[in-house]
Parts: sequence; structure tokens; C-alpha cells
Amino acid sequence: RSIFLLCAAKFSPPLKQAAAKQESNEAKMSAIFKDAAAQALRRNVPKGAQFWSRALPAINAKNNFKDSVPNVDAAHFQPLGTWSPEKLNQSRAENPFMMTWVPGKARHSVPNMTHGEGVYLYDDTGKQYLDWTSQAVCANLGHNVPETVVEAAAYQMRNLPFTYGGIGITEVRTRLNQLMAEILPGDLRAAVYPSSGAEANEAGIMMARRFTGRQKVISWYRSYHGATANAGAATGDMRRWYGSDNVPGFVKAFNPFPLFFKPGGHHATEKEQVDAALAMLEEQILNEGPENIASIVMESIVGAGGCLVMPDGYMQGIRALCDQYGILMHVDEVMVGFGRTGTLFGFQNYDGVMPDIVSCAKGISSAAIPLSMTACNSEIMEFFEDKPLGWGSTYQ
Repeated sequence: RSIFLLCAAKFSPPLKQAAAKQESNEAKMSAIFKDAAAQALRRNVPKGAQFWSRALPAINAKNNFKDSVPNVDAAHFQPLGTWSPEKLNQSRAENPFMMTWVPGKARHSVPNMTHGEGVYLYDDTGKQYLDWTSQAVCANLGHNVPETVVEAAAYQMRNLPFTYGGIGITEVRTRLNQLMAEILPGDLRAAVYPSSGAEANEAGIMMARRFTGRQKVISWYRSYHGATANAGAATGDMRRWYGSDNVPGFVKAFNPFPLFFKPGGHHATEKEQVDAALAMLEEQILNEGPENIASIVMESIVGAGGCLVMPDGYMQGIRALCDQYGILMHVDEVMVGFGRTGTLFGFQNYDGVMPDIVSCAKGISSAAIPLSMTACNSEIMEFFEDKPLGWGSTYQ
């Protein structure tokens, strides 16, 4: 149409006038449409796009005592071992602190321990206690620390009490790492040295997820793996209910020792019980999707869940399932590692079983210092040579 008008305007004056009028009308209509579109757009702009004046809440100011001088008890400067029982009890009464798995007021019933000898502990009244539980199943050497250990700790405290592992490495850490490489079975190698069993399990879980690219972790109902987020979520007993039960990615399964039924039936033989338990586990793996499962985490011998030794063939069956579906076998040796069961590690009680990841604590230092370890096989160790683990802590 524009070409026609252009040609007509060139050869005919009347047509030229008509063309000019047509173009004028089109310009007017275009302006009207543009204005209408702009009005419609303005009417539909959401109010959230505007800036609204809003008063922020005022602080309920409190004294933070920045200019006060603390009233510190001069008795703090007395040597350790000089506070009387009365002084200790008074301090506990006046300065409350929390307990962990029991209500805080239980602290008033806990004795003031002064020293230990072998398997015995002594309180400030002279009463002797036989330490049936080896404290939290951790004082493997008893309550007399070898003098060489005391001297080594004092040497390090005098020379360099702390260095962060990403900034400097001390002789004692290098020597510990070599010792672990020498005593760990097979191709297991120590990877990191956190401070607690829970942290060691956290490192192992992250290691498995990063290595496999998967997220789900299977663990038993009758189990305990620590109280931090992922370790607590891997835990099966009621302690996970305190806040870890909503952490995603954790799946619970039954081991061969459920409380109210027996795998394979009431009259099943041990082999039938094992076969049924493994079949149930494999079905759960398939239902969760093997391609989604990073690891199966288990204690080699269940501790807090009932001191359970797995029946013949069960741990071997788990190893076989892990191999079949590309799942890492993560064995929690926090409680039974370093000689607790007669072998250096609990999994060595099961012929042919070599885990991919091992977490340890407690016995590694006989609880003389907070120390733990997470070890892994050579393939996992090599995987992280050119990439970060993605987990860490100050004291490791």
C-alpha cells in the first residue's frame, strides 16, 4: 500500500493530497494506540514495584556491659587440684551449665572426679569407682596416661599449641599420619583428623556424596553416629528426634536385629535370617534408586543400639550389595576401633570385608585429647587430589 501511494502521489496531484491525508490519519491513530498501551501498562504495574516508606522496628536496647570490669574470682589463679569439694559444689550451684542427653539439673548428682588409676576412678571424697563403661567407651588405655604421652603433649604446648591445618603442618601431625598409613589395613589411608566421632562421620558422609555425586545415605534404626546435623540424621535411635530427623537425604533400614520381628520368620535359622535381612535391604536399595545412594553407613559392631555383632554372612552381603550397585561402604569404628573388640578394627571380625570409608575416634587417643580420623580407600583419596573435600573444621 505504501508503494502504491508513493507512485500515485508522484503522478497525480489529487492522489498526492489523498496520500498526505492518509499518512496524517495513520500518525494520529498510532499516537492514540501508543498512549492507550502506555495507560494500560501503568494500570497493571504491580504495587510491589513501587518504593514504600516503612519504619523499621526499634531496638529494645539493653546494657551489653562493654565498659564494665569482670569480677573474676581470685581462686582461678590457684593451682589445679587445690579447690575444696565445698568450693567446687558452690561454683556449680552458682554457675549452671547444661548436660547433653539428660536434663541440666542432673549435674548436681555427678561426682567431682579427682584422679584415676587403671580401671578405677576416685572422687573428691575418696570413693573408688570401677569404670565399667570405659567412660564413653573411649578410655582404652585406662586412666594412667603414659609419661611419654604427657611429655609429648607438653613439648607441643610449649613450642606451638596450635596451627591450622590449611596454613601449617606440624611434625606431630605428619608422624601421626604416617603411623596411621602403616597400621590401617589394605589400601585405607587417613584423610582428615577432626576432633570427634560425629565430625569424623560428617567428613565421611561428605566424602561419599562428593565422590559419587549422589545424596542419599542409608543407615540402621538401631544405630548412633553422633549429634551434629548429618551424623544425627544418620543416627537411628531416638536422639535424632531432637532436631536431626528433618535433615534430607537419609534413609533408615532394619539390620538383622529389629525389636519386634525376626527376618525370615520366628523359626528361621541364622542363615535364613541373614538372607531375609539382605533381601529386604536390597529391595529398599532398589526402591530408593541405587543411582541416588552415596553410601551405607553402619557400625561394624553396634554400640549404643545394643552391642550387636552381625551374624555370619551379613557384613559380607552388604559388601556385595555395595559393589553391585556402586554404593560406598562406610563403617563407623568410633566406638570399637583401636582394639576394643580384640582386632585393631571391628570390621576385621568379618572375613573378606574391606570398607571404602572408615571413621574413628575415642580409642585413637584413648580420649586423652579430642581426636578422630576419617580414612578412605586409595581411589577416593586420589579423586580428591585435584579437588577440595568440601568439609572442614578448625581443629583438624
